[in-house]
Amino acid sequence: MDLSSLDNEIKQEVALNINALLVNRCITKPGVSVSKSEQLCVAKCTDRYLNAFQVVSTAFFSIAQQLQDMQDSEDVA
Repeated sequence: MDLSSLDNEIKQEVALNINALLVNRCITKPGVSVSKSEQLCVAKCTDRYLNAFQVVSTAFFSIAQQLQDMQDSEDVA
């Protein structure tokens, strides 16, 4: 699996996780409209989740690239 397809899989997983998180944590009274407090909760949770995800994914892809580079250099030798 290349990094591009892995990136797409991760993006799909993030979307599913955010959706589940927001419904469970922020939408306290499901109905036809969303309250201001629910909107604020959704915005804050989304920002926090995406910030944390960015840190983790940057570290992950850095490690993955290093491993790929090591494997490529071993294949050449």
